[in-house]
Amino acid sequence: MSRHDPVPAPPDISGLDVKMLSVSELREWHEKLGRWLAEAESAPLATAPNDDVVDEIRTALVDISRERAERQGDERAPRGG
Repeated sequence: MSRHDPVPAPPDISGLDVKMLSVSELREWHEKLGRWLAEAESAPLATAPNDDVVDEIRTALVDISRERAERQGDERAPRGG
């Protein structure tokens, strides 16, 4: 992308339910949204996406990060009792 190209539309997150995604799907979404967010945040103001769109993607990324961390914590929890 050159410095003046508009940022592509964000990935469609409508209906995204992080609780229903597999571990690999969570990772893929995390990477996809992270790449888009980095591109959007580094775009010149004239071609940058609307702040509301960026915030929506950022919120989805936070939700995915929390779900991934929660699942990793569950895997590390001691078994038995």
